Amino acid sequence: MIKYLKKLKKSFYMCREIYGKENDKKFIFVVVFNILTILLEILSIALILPVIDLILNDGKLSLFKLNISAKELNIHILLFCIIILFTLKTIFLIYINRYQLKIAFNLSKDLSNKLFKKYLNKDYIFFTQSNSSILLRDIFNECKIFSMSVVLSAIKLLSDFLIIIFFITFL
Repeated sequence: MIKYLKKLKKSFYMCREIYGKENDKKFIFVVVFNILTILLEILSIALILPVIDLILNDGKLSLFKLNISAKELNIHILLFCIIILFTLKTIFLIYINRYQLKIAFNLSKDLSNKLFKKYLNKDYIFFTQSNSSILLRDIFNECKIFSMSVVLSAIKLLSDFLIIIFFITFL
């Protein structure tokens, strides 16, 4: 297990050299936003059970062994709160996904610019010996593939892993 963690750490630092240390804050924001999303997910799931119990048991909350009737706990207000919570969660998830895609697109743009500047600093002999189509492919396609497949997949994998850990913890 420790061997795999060392490999993971080495891979992280290799990727960090590629995407740059200036993007660390953005990735930390993504992790914090994912934790907030997880908490909203858990809260929304936790609110569904009492509503279903109220509806199925004629207005009595028997799931949690509480003697609360529908007169004391207005089901319409509870349903309204659930709708608002799900709406806020959806808006928040849209914002998070947009932010993650923005990070990936900006990373692709930055990598393309760095690679283009690196090619511009090469000697003339380098360009006579190299195939220009391969250089252009590297600038346009390979940077986009790295940012969209590797970085965005890593972000999604991390968020899914956090969701699983939090669900297991709270269940």
